[in-house]
Amino acid sequence: MAESATERWLTDTRKILLTQLLTVILTPTCVALTFFLLEHSKAPKPDIQYVRASPRYFATEPVSSLVTRINNDPGLASDFRKDIRDAGSSADNTATCTNWLDEGSWDSDCLAVYKSAAGEMRGMLLAVAAQGNGSIQETRAKSSLKIIEDLRKELIAVENAKELRAGNVTLTVGVLNTGDLGGTVFADALLKFDNRAMHVSADQYKEVTGHSFSEVLFNTAREDNGKYWGTFTVGEEPIIKAWSDLVKGGKEIPFELTITLNGRTDTIKGTVSREE
Repeated sequence: MAESATERWLTDTRKILLTQLLTVILTPTCVALTFFLLEHSKAPKPDIQYVRASPRYFATEPVSSLVTRINNDPGLASDFRKDIRDAGSSADNTATCTNWLDEGSWDSDCLAVYKSAAGEMRGMLLAVAAQGNGSIQETRAKSSLKIIEDLRKELIAVENAKELRAGNVTLTVGVLNTGDLGGTVFADALLKFDNRAMHVSADQYKEVTGHSFSEVLFNTAREDNGKYWGTFTVGEEPIIKAWSDLVKGGKEIPFELTITLNGRTDTIKGTVSREE
């Protein structure tokens, strides 16, 4: 039976209405999906370029009693400080090497400066002490010379001492943000080694702008004689001890490090080098 004009009109009208209804329903969804995909493509994306593992060592330094002996000799304290500044300047060493004499921390970069200054001071004191006239200057020079000789012996001992690994490691991570938007590298990362996993920490969160590169330093905790040093997650103490023992042992340690940039992660493999 032939379809009447009225029926065809109703059919076409229903099709038009259905099409319009579907358009109304689906358009917001399509817009939302397009927006989501666009934002997703712009979001920060971490791409780790490299990781360097640097084991930390216990500081080797001269005995602190020498600082007291030098400072208790006013003439020696003044002249030796001048020689240290002169030696540091001639060696292009910009470190403030006199800090140790002011009861500050010993800087291993100043070892050569101290050796040079002590050599200069020794030569001057030897000349005065050899006058043989029994003067006060000669007596003082001999007393100061004993201190400088003891310092020179201590500096040689420090130079020849074998450095011992402390058990912790600094991980230098090169992070490239391939996204259009900037992001933040979280201060916590996950370190996996020898079928174990523990958290490592940076000093602070690191901002990385879009399509840019930055280095982030993470530090592992360490164990020493039952005490734990550094930032660590409670409950991970046995894993930290296992890590510290491996580092102190000086063997090569393969590991994996996973960092987080605005909720997205990236993982890289690395190695703590074997101690020669």
